[in-house]
Amino acid sequence: MQPLRDRLAATLRKCSLCLVSAGFAVGCAGGFWSTPPRAPTGQPSTGTATLSWTRPTANTNGSPLLNLAGYQINYGTSPAALKQTITVSDPAATSYTVGGLPPGTWYFAISAVTTAGTSSILSAVVSKTIP
Repeated sequence: MQPLRDRLAATLRKCSLCLVSAGFAVGCAGGFWSTPPRAPTGQPSTGTATLSWTRPTANTNGSPLLNLAGYQINYGTSPAALKQTITVSDPAATSYTVGGLPPGTWYFAISAVTTAGTSSILSAVVSKTIP
């Protein structure tokens, strides 16, 4: 008696287009066995940028900064268009890692935010290139 694999192969060779998933039989196309494509390797390339800063201690008028609520990170692919934002709600934070950045050059600036919602001016813009 023919093994199951051989019987399936003979049956599938007669069809014009068929697909079987039985552990060993993947399918045929035009009467010839086709093997499945290999699974893609790796993941889409994304990167991270870790930003760090010094916690502000004074307002622009020199008075102590007592109501710091956190920070706002602005970033984008152009230093003139930092359109994406991340809110860091921890006033004690002095660093943040931005993840999921596609390849390219990314630009970042940060501002401090008070509990009243007042924002400082943006810091200097820094950049990182994700290969």
